[in-house]
Amino acid sequence: MPTCKHCDREFNPAELVSHETDRLRLVHCPACEAPLGSYRKHGQREPSSERR
Repeated sequence: MPTCKHCDREFNPAELVSHETDRLRLVHCPACEAPLGSYRKHGQREPSSERR
């Protein structure tokens, strides 16, 4: 279970709050709103026409 390093509380992954931007998912603690991590979305890159 994820533990917030700021308030020391444990949460189920479903309880965490996340926000999405174009390429990132930002996750933070629902109790104190401290950031817990940022993750790149997979499959969001545009295909390159230069690839051989």
